[in-house]
Amino acid sequence: MKLQDRLRELRGSVTQTQFARDIEVNPGNYSKWERGETIPDYKTLIKIADYHHVSLDYLTGRTNYKDTDYKSTSIDT
Repeated sequence: MKLQDRLRELRGSVTQTQFARDIEVNPGNYSKWERGETIPDYKTLIKIADYHHVSLDYLTGRTNYKDTDYKSTSIDT
């Protein structure tokens, strides 16, 4: 699974605009990420993963294992 597919999956029924506001990013940039035109920087990837309580590996499609008890140990973003 590609990053853009995972972003759409995790966002669920929330609009792109609302989700972008929730994570404090430009809605236009978020839309480009879901279309696969660009990718977020690593700090934003961490922010998205933390928001959804998933690992970066899950977010980026490196694994399909979704640990619902995921706790971030990331650096402050």
